[in-house]
Amino acid sequence: MKRVNFLLPAIFLLSSLWPGLSGAESEPAPVTVLASQVLRQDGTAQYLYKVTNKSAHPIVAIAIGADYYHGTSELNTYPLGWTADSTIPEGNTMSPLGWSPTVITTEESPYIEIEWRNDGRADIQPGQVNAGFGVIVAHPNPQYLNAHWTAIFSDATATSGQLLANGVPRLVAKLASATQIAPGRWQLSIQISNAGGGTAQHISVAHLICRTLGGTGTVSVASPSLPAAITDLSAGATTTLQLTLLVPTTVTKLSITESGTLTTASEANLAFSSAQVFYPKN
Repeated sequence: MKRVNFLLPAIFLLSSLWPGLSGAESEPAPVTVLASQVLRQDGTAQYLYKVTNKSAHPIVAIAIGADYYHGTSELNTYPLGWTADSTIPEGNTMSPLGWSPTVITTEESPYIEIEWRNDGRADIQPGQVNAGFGVIVAHPNPQYLNAHWTAIFSDATATSGQLLANGVPRLVAKLASATQIAPGRWQLSIQISNAGGGTAQHISVAHLICRTLGGTGTVSVASPSLPAAITDLSAGATTTLQLTLLVPTTVTKLSITESGTLTTASEANLAFSSAQVFYPKN
């Protein structure tokens, strides 16, 4: 797959920039990229990125909208004023001192990625944070908050992960389905979505409380074991929590309440709680 660097008149494979690139998705390097959005009065949107390097190696390049492990570019809204025949107009990207942006495309796809490389004197060293990366686009696009990033290290290895949107996450839940798997035993699927403006991390369901609202009897939770960890949810993302309940046949209406904690992209701790009502038909 050919990639075209539109700041430098060259056609190349992305991996040819760094011979011997390697990375293991199961063992990602400890790098995070925090994304934030600024809506401007003219209707355009500015996206800013803060890179934190907790690895043992300096970062020499960083790309937004680049999924290294799957070899794909992800952005379909281009930097303001950029075309395939031009460079990015001055002022429509932000770069730390010593770093330069490049728009990278593939010949087979309309999707792009934006990459910053430094001049060899501005690596992001282990333990350092650099918040100087940014881009302006014609209109807001959540891809610039939720896409993948790729970081290249000085030893020619790479790692990739998902952007963390800097905002306040808000978890909402609803009962997606309920199936009776045996008399008095029900499997429920609770759909949990992040309806907020930031990434929810380290989500943990600490309590599952069932209350009988109709009929008689006590409802109990057979699974999962608590606390139950849930995958991180970017803004707009959804996952499913599977519950197994023991429901006496004399119960006609019950409620389920999930509560727990999460961490925002800026490492603030928040609590969440949600409840659903269920009418078992034994």
